[in-house]
Amino acid sequence: MSGQLTLAFSNADAMLMHYLEVMAWGAIVVVVTTALMTAAMQGSRSEIRNSTGAMVGLCFYLFFAVLLYRENYGSFILAEFDEHEVKLSFAGPLYTPAVLLRDQISEVQFDRPGKGTPNACYIRLLTVTGDIYRSAPTAGDVCQQYQVQIQTLMKL
Repeated sequence: MSGQLTLAFSNADAMLMHYLEVMAWGAIVVVVTTALMTAAMQGSRSEIRNSTGAMVGLCFYLFFAVLLYRENYGSFILAEFDEHEVKLSFAGPLYTPAVLLRDQISEVQFDRPGKGTPNACYIRLLTVTGDIYRSAPTAGDVCQQYQVQIQTLMKL
Protein backbone atom coordinates (compact mmCIF):
# COMPACT_ATOMS: atom_id res chain seq x y z
CA MET A 1 0.00 0.00 0.00
CA SER A 2 1.38 3.38 -0.98
CA GLY A 3 1.38 6.23 1.51
CA GLN A 4 2.17 9.88 1.31
CA LEU A 5 3.15 12.45 3.91
CA THR A 6 3.27 16.22 3.40
CA LEU A 7 4.92 18.33 6.08
CA ALA A 8 4.86 22.14 6.04
CA PHE A 9 7.49 23.73 8.26
CA SER A 10 7.06 27.38 7.31
CA ASN A 11 5.94 29.56 4.39
CA ALA A 12 7.63 32.05 2.11
CA ASP A 13 6.10 35.10 3.83
CA ALA A 14 7.29 34.01 7.27
CA MET A 15 10.79 33.35 5.92
CA LEU A 16 10.90 36.81 4.30
CA MET A 17 9.73 38.53 7.48
CA HIS A 18 12.37 36.69 9.55
CA TYR A 19 15.08 37.61 7.04
CA LEU A 20 14.09 41.30 7.00
CA GLU A 21 13.83 41.42 10.79
CA VAL A 22 17.33 40.05 11.30
CA MET A 23 18.72 42.25 8.52
CA ALA A 24 17.27 45.35 10.23
CA TRP A 25 18.93 44.39 13.53
CA GLY A 26 22.13 43.67 11.63
CA ALA A 27 22.04 47.13 10.05
CA ILE A 28 21.68 48.76 13.45
CA VAL A 29 24.60 46.78 14.87
CA VAL A 30 26.85 47.56 11.88
CA VAL A 31 26.04 51.29 11.92
CA VAL A 32 26.59 51.63 15.67
CA THR A 33 29.78 49.55 15.60
CA THR A 34 31.19 51.45 12.63
CA ALA A 35 30.41 54.82 14.23
CA LEU A 36 31.97 53.78 17.54
CA MET A 37 35.05 52.35 15.82
CA THR A 38 35.54 55.52 13.77
CA ALA A 39 35.03 57.79 16.80
CA ALA A 40 37.33 55.74 19.04
CA MET A 41 40.18 55.90 16.56
CA GLN A 42 39.82 59.61 15.84
CA GLY A 43 43.00 61.51 16.62
CA SER A 44 45.11 58.38 17.01
CA ARG A 45 47.77 57.02 14.67
CA SER A 46 45.23 54.39 13.57
CA GLU A 47 42.64 57.02 12.64
CA ILE A 48 40.37 56.08 9.76
CA ARG A 49 38.24 58.43 7.72
CA ASN A 50 34.47 58.29 8.00
CA SER A 51 34.20 57.10 4.40
CA THR A 52 36.62 54.24 5.08
CA GLY A 53 34.67 53.27 8.19
CA ALA A 54 31.44 53.33 6.19
CA MET A 55 32.98 51.10 3.49
CA VAL A 56 34.19 48.60 6.09
CA GLY A 57 30.73 48.59 7.69
CA LEU A 58 29.07 48.09 4.32
CA CYS A 59 31.36 45.15 3.53
CA PHE A 60 30.53 43.50 6.85
CA TYR A 61 26.82 44.10 6.28
CA LEU A 62 26.93 42.51 2.80
CA PHE A 63 28.85 39.53 4.18
CA PHE A 64 26.24 39.22 6.93
CA ALA A 65 23.41 39.40 4.35
CA VAL A 66 24.89 36.54 2.32
CA LEU A 67 25.41 34.34 5.38
CA LEU A 68 21.92 35.07 6.67
CA TYR A 69 20.37 34.38 3.26
CA ARG A 70 22.05 30.99 3.13
CA GLU A 71 21.00 30.15 6.69
CA ASN A 72 17.44 31.40 6.28
CA TYR A 73 16.55 30.29 2.77
CA GLY A 74 18.77 27.21 2.63
CA SER A 75 16.23 25.35 4.76
CA PHE A 76 13.28 23.62 3.13
CA ILE A 77 9.79 24.83 4.04
CA LEU A 78 7.76 21.94 2.59
CA ALA A 79 8.54 18.25 2.25
CA GLU A 80 6.43 15.71 0.38
CA PHE A 81 7.35 12.13 1.29
CA ASP A 82 6.31 8.83 -0.20
CA GLU A 83 7.87 5.37 0.02
CA HIS A 84 10.39 6.05 -2.77
CA GLU A 85 11.39 9.72 -2.59
CA VAL A 86 11.03 13.09 -0.93
CA LYS A 87 10.44 16.41 -2.70
CA LEU A 88 11.81 19.44 -0.86
CA SER A 89 10.59 22.98 -1.55
CA PHE A 90 12.49 26.11 -0.54
CA ALA A 91 11.33 29.72 -0.12
CA GLY A 92 14.21 31.71 -1.60
CA PRO A 93 14.56 32.39 -5.32
CA LEU A 94 18.16 31.12 -5.38
CA TYR A 95 17.15 27.66 -4.13
CA THR A 96 15.38 25.23 -6.41
CA PRO A 97 13.24 22.27 -5.32
CA ALA A 98 15.19 19.10 -4.62
CA VAL A 99 14.21 15.45 -4.97
CA LEU A 100 15.93 12.80 -2.88
CA LEU A 101 15.39 9.14 -3.64
CA ARG A 102 14.88 6.73 -0.76
CA ASP A 103 18.29 5.12 -1.40
CA GLN A 104 20.01 8.52 -1.05
CA ILE A 105 18.73 9.10 2.49
CA SER A 106 20.77 7.48 5.24
CA GLU A 107 19.11 8.98 8.31
CA VAL A 108 16.35 11.30 9.54
CA GLN A 109 17.07 13.36 12.65
CA PHE A 110 15.27 16.04 14.63
CA ASP A 111 16.73 18.81 16.76
CA ARG A 112 16.06 22.25 18.24
CA PRO A 113 17.45 25.52 16.83
CA GLY A 114 18.80 26.69 20.16
CA LYS A 115 18.06 28.85 23.16
CA GLY A 116 16.65 31.69 21.06
CA THR A 117 13.71 29.57 19.91
CA PRO A 118 13.01 27.05 22.69
CA ASN A 119 9.55 26.07 21.43
CA ALA A 120 10.63 25.09 17.93
CA CYS A 121 12.25 22.15 16.20
CA TYR A 122 13.48 21.06 12.77
CA ILE A 123 14.13 17.92 10.75
CA ARG A 124 17.47 16.99 9.16
CA LEU A 125 17.77 14.57 6.27
CA LEU A 126 21.26 13.07 5.98
CA THR A 127 22.30 11.55 2.68
CA VAL A 128 24.70 8.69 2.03
CA THR A 129 27.06 11.21 0.38
CA GLY A 130 27.18 13.35 3.53
CA ASP A 131 24.86 16.15 2.39
CA ILE A 132 22.45 17.53 4.97
CA TYR A 133 19.04 18.98 4.18
CA ARG A 134 17.49 20.89 7.06
CA SER A 135 13.93 22.07 7.44
CA ALA A 136 12.99 25.55 8.53
CA PRO A 137 12.21 25.64 12.25
CA THR A 138 8.59 24.87 13.03
CA ALA A 139 6.72 25.85 16.17
CA GLY A 140 6.02 23.26 18.80
CA ASP A 141 7.43 19.87 19.60
CA VAL A 142 6.26 17.79 16.62
CA CYS A 143 9.57 16.93 14.95
CA GLN A 144 10.12 13.72 16.87
CA GLN A 145 6.71 12.57 15.65
CA TYR A 146 7.63 13.65 12.12
CA GLN A 147 10.87 11.64 12.38
CA VAL A 148 8.96 8.48 13.31
CA GLN A 149 6.38 9.03 10.55
CA ILE A 150 9.08 9.55 7.93
CA GLN A 151 11.09 6.53 9.06
CA THR A 152 7.98 4.34 9.03
CA LEU A 153 6.82 5.53 5.61
CA MET A 154 10.24 5.25 3.94
CA LYS A 155 11.32 2.18 5.93
CA LEU A 156 14.54 3.79 7.17
